[in-house]
Amino acid sequence: MKGTHALRLAGIALALSASLLARDGAGAPADEAALASQLESARQGGHWSDAGDLARQLLAAHPQNWEYLRGLAESQFHAAQFADAQPNYAKAVEILSKQAGDKERGELLGMLIDEGDCLRKLGKFGDAVAVYDQAAPLSPDPGSLFFNLCAAEYVRGDKDQALVFAEKTIKADPKHADAYYIKGSLLAGKGKSDPDTGRFILPEGTVEALNKYLELKPDGSHAAAVRNMLKLFEQ
Repeated sequence: MKGTHALRLAGIALALSASLLARDGAGAPADEAALASQLESARQGGHWSDAGDLARQLLAAHPQNWEYLRGLAESQFHAAQFADAQPNYAKAVEILSKQAGDKERGELLGMLIDEGDCLRKLGKFGDAVAVYDQAAPLSPDPGSLFFNLCAAEYVRGDKDQALVFAEKTIKADPKHADAYYIKGSLLAGKGKSDPDTGRFILPEGTVEALNKYLELKPDGSHAAAVRNMLKLFEQ
């Protein structure tokens, strides 16, 4: 009887312990599928702090899972922790690249763009461009990919970086009129007056880019401004 009584007490203690652990969320490892589902819900809902916490839990058991690495990187990106996010994006890309098929192209594209954005925000422009170059072949419209970057740098006021992306846009899509406009405008801004002749000297390719814009968009929103610039350059 004593043995039976002791077993019953032990059983009650175990049941109570399990109940407390379940209530507090501690103890035995949580179900991975449930955590992964919560991670995806947090990502879709933009709850980045929660996504980071869930991703860390999952990565403790599965450090080579690209989806969990992406979740962590995204949470760090949205917390402006770019130096931490970038290597996690890079690792996720490396892992997924080894197993990716056509349906994973979009996932790779998104992570590469985010990694490139991290590098730009860290001031590593050359490294960022290299990552965007990796992303471009995965995009159904690489011209738009590069032009979005071009426009962002143009608005931000970094003319040299905007010019790099304008050139890449044109290479990817030779009929992208607005890229020619930005290229021509930026090159015109680099022009200088010759101290001997007083003539305004334009960098090579300026007039060609502006004329190409007019060829592609003769009635475009920048057409009047382009024609006025060209008239000034002829004087």
